[in-house]
Amino acid sequence: MPRKSKTKRKTAASKSGSSRAIWKGSIDFGLVNIPVRLYTAENSNSLSFDLLDKRDFSRIRYRRVNEKTGKEVAWADMSKDQRIEYMKSVVVPQMKQVFTAFNPDRYGKMGCMTCHGDSATDGSFKMPNPKLPVLPNSSDGFKQLAMDKPAVMEFMKTEVKPKMAALLGMPEWNPDTKSGFGCGECHTTAQ
Repeated sequence: MPRKSKTKRKTAASKSGSSRAIWKGSIDFGLVNIPVRLYTAENSNSLSFDLLDKRDFSRIRYRRVNEKTGKEVAWADMSKDQRIEYMKSVVVPQMKQVFTAFNPDRYGKMGCMTCHGDSATDGSFKMPNPKLPVLPNSSDGFKQLAMDKPAVMEFMKTEVKPKMAALLGMPEWNPDTKSGFGCGECHTTAQ
């Protein structure tokens, strides 16, 4: 029995020119011949998660703004998982830039462990971290620390404290009201 002439059929992939078969062949089952083409494929294994407001599950942008209402979502209104994701995707990258600009050798490998220490390993992320330098418990102690380490104290006061407060959506520490983000959020105080 004479075979029909082979005509080229254009597939959707060959029309667009986006992929090319890396192998061509056929499978024969008696009188039936099935053409086979092997194409390369890519499978992405990365996951992408969105932060959601726990009240109505609207998406929270990196500025932690509710997509529906346009209002900022307070740190206290985020779940622990949402806080962890926000810290990993926003706070750590931005603060790593701040710290490496100050001391690239010391903070070049900054990550969750840098600030949270052992509590990053066990997943509790407790703060303040007792392994960070202990703060003095008096104004005289802070004056002495400022004389001993002026560059570090200035950096913490003018760069770290305001940036962290802004990222967490909190006001900076106010000694009059004894509220806001300050040194005691990360460092323990001497007894």
